[in-house]
Amino acid sequence: MFNQLNKDSKDGKVGNSLKIFELESATLNEEDPWTPYLASVTWAIHSTYHTVLNATAGQLVFGCDMVVPIQFQADWAQITLHKQEIIDKSNAQENAGQIAHNYQVSNKVLLEKPGINCKMSQPCTGPFEIIKVHTNGIV
Repeated sequence: MFNQLNKDSKDGKVGNSLKIFELESATLNEEDPWTPYLASVTWAIHSTYHTVLNATAGQLVFGCDMVVPIQFQADWAQITLHKQEIIDKSNAQENAGQIAHNYQVSNKVLLEKPGINCKMSQPCTGPFEIIKVHTNGIV
């Protein structure tokens, strides 16, 4: 049961973790129906290894492993460095597909509308004229 909880919980899907209990056919306590189930889901989340942190949440928060009774000392400097490396790699992948633009004053641009647009509406507003280009490329 806990292996299945760990598998589902690592993606942060508490609902998926609760599915394994087959709650439709369970008799729930009227005063406190969720505590036994949520306690199991919480334990699973705390004991799931996080690849960015190189540890489980339980190890970082409580200073000990959630499965075996051993102490855990977090290397926060290394965790921060590793997390920043992953962020930088992700940003580089995201930015690799961008097209370089050299904006100049008096160019015309369209701006994407924020949020969810209606199916038949225009996705952009404009055109707007660029009146200033800063040294970092912001217009």
